[in-house]
Amino acid sequence: MKVLKEGKKPKIWAKKVTCTGKGNYSKGCRAKLLVTAKDLYQTFKSTDGETTTTFVTFQCPLCKAETDIGTYADIPSEVQKETNKHKKSKMNIQSM
Repeated sequence: MKVLKEGKKPKIWAKKVTCTGKGNYSKGCRAKLLVTAKDLYQTFKSTDGETTTTFVTFQCPLCKAETDIGTYADIPSEVQKETNKHKKSKMNIQSM
């Protein structure tokens, strides 16, 4: 196939975040990071043993603390699709 004219390249979703350990019982190192969809995976939390909330989480490359950036429903659909494809996804069930 021959390309006659290149189209626009899709914009890569990215977000500036701070490593806080939020939602994962950790303090984090306060590093300022730029995360993309490929850095994210899903974690799960259940407080009553029946209802489960899905969070979108990243792991700091410096201190290895996990930080939630929000619930799965809070992030754009194109990012949700990327977290579903993330090969290193881990299912982390935590209860309070």
